[in-house]
Amino acid sequence: MGLIKTAINEGKLVIDNLRKRIAEQPMGLGPDQFDVAIIGAGPAGLSASLTAQQYGLRYLTLEQGEIAATIRQYPRQKFLMAEPVEIPLYGSLYVGDGTKETLLEVWETIVKNTGVQIRTNERLEGLARNEQGFHVTSSRQHYYARFIVLAIGRRGSPRKLNVPGEQLSKVSYRLIEADSYEYNRIVVVGGGDSAIEAALALSRANRNQVTLCHRSDGFQRARERNRDFLAAAEKEARLKIIRSCNVVGITPDSVTIETGKNREVIPNDYVFILVGGESPEDFLLKMGIQIVEKVIGDRSDQKWG
Repeated sequence: MGLIKTAINEGKLVIDNLRKRIAEQPMGLGPDQFDVAIIGAGPAGLSASLTAQQYGLRYLTLEQGEIAATIRQYPRQKFLMAEPVEIPLYGSLYVGDGTKETLLEVWETIVKNTGVQIRTNERLEGLARNEQGFHVTSSRQHYYARFIVLAIGRRGSPRKLNVPGEQLSKVSYRLIEADSYEYNRIVVVGGGDSAIEAALALSRANRNQVTLCHRSDGFQRARERNRDFLAAAEKEARLKIIRSCNVVGITPDSVTIETGKNREVIPNDYVFILVGGESPEDFLLKMGIQIVEKVIGDRSDQKWG
């Protein structure tokens, strides 16, 4: 929750700054022209959008998935918010002890009650700078914006299965605290180190009924140590491995997999899809953004790369 609060505050701060710059250099805008284009509608992007609307700026918000995709990927069953956070146009948000689903409901209420405009399932494809701002190319059309706010997060875009039911809140793309899951039926999808380590952590001490689904027959991409741990866990019946299979559907209480011509429905409470993703660095470099890294050391020798 600390990360969410920080993102909300930073989304507001960046629009506060841009508002001053826009006021200092006013410019007439035509159709499909905006003061600011906001890329991403997670906590930071939504806060920036709400603040832009509050100030009467012409803004464009593009989200490659659904609203609050960041929160939908959040894996913890419960969270604590030590103090309230102020949401532009909405007011104080405080969730004392609840679930990800509770926060999602609040998020959707904020969008509905404020009327903030977010273009979902529209991906940014390209940015080109010109004398007056940026030419924005999305998966649907072209826009012009004086300023760009990138609120894409640090993790990039997780690779998805694109199967029915994947948007359900029980589906996550990372595991933070395995110990918070007890006596649940869990499916982990993937065959790399992240998937194996998640399955092993969730199956420790037989706290959960864990099924690891992998599209291939072997786990060659994983480290040898993880392969050994996985083989031992399977032998001890701490988890089940289904090889050469594909997930074809997810419902609130089950997962359907396909192996060859056969289908199997697995009773299920949570799904972790850990099949890799796209690094945000690749996206930034494609947009022509230079990435610098500070070298820690003696100030006289400090360099930038």
